[in-house]
Amino acid sequence: MEANQDTAVFEIRPGFAALEADKGGRPAEIGVVLSNHFVTTLLPKKSLYQYTVTGLVTDEQKKEDDVPNRPRRNELMALALAKSDILHAQRNHFATDNLEFIVAWKDLRQLQHDVQSTQGSALENFGIVTREAFGTKHQQQSLPLTLMYNGTIPMDGVTAASSGNIQALPLRLDGETTISPTHAVNILISKAVSDQARHSNGNSTVFQLGGNKFFDTKNPITFDFGGVRAYRGYFAALKVGMGQPLLNVNRNTTAFYDHTNVNDFMAAYCNKVPGAQFTDT
Repeated sequence: MEANQDTAVFEIRPGFAALEADKGGRPAEIGVVLSNHFVTTLLPKKSLYQYTVTGLVTDEQKKEDDVPNRPRRNELMALALAKSDILHAQRNHFATDNLEFIVAWKDLRQLQHDVQSTQGSALENFGIVTREAFGTKHQQQSLPLTLMYNGTIPMDGVTAASSGNIQALPLRLDGETTISPTHAVNILISKAVSDQARHSNGNSTVFQLGGNKFFDTKNPITFDFGGVRAYRGYFAALKVGMGQPLLNVNRNTTAFYDHTNVNDFMAAYCNKVPGAQFTDT
């Protein structure tokens, strides 16, 4: 069993009932229960360092509830990683959620010779120039960005919460400036998969969707009318468990549109689906 990160952890089970023979004298049988949760012991021993790239979403966008979608924010974060002197020089020492957070296993402040920076300190100011998105909703603009140091993420908190040694594992730590240890590990998992794909010389068939969903383009599921195919994949996330941290792994199958123009898709669909009609709008 697992507990939500923002609630009290479960009381640790003190033991298990003894196996006893039934009334007929037959010995008790031990059943096997399959689970998609796996005990996790290979967690980082030392605290991790968290940083945030601020300015990717403007105050005006937040005020008007016009926050860019995830693909757009991924694109902005990629520009930020290329333009920041610190992040560009230390690319092999951190992982990112490709939205705003940086989780590093090395103190990136060392490049600035400023390891005394406190939580909430600005390490670097820089800027990016965005491209114009489709339509006029997101026009080309210059965004001033700041790399902030948020503090350390104590990784022993996951084991402590699972063991019942602390009452809860909060969503954010250090005065609400750093993310939880489980969130940090999930970002590391995402980096491990994306690095494997990047180092495959273009031969990888794995792609990522969202934070921790991964799909394989081998052996897709195709449909009669064409234009759409489904890929199999999985979702993985670390969670606080009763007694030990658990890695939750779920199988996923999701349909995607093929790379094709609308006219070809409509024609293929109409040819395969009797009575299908499209009207001008």
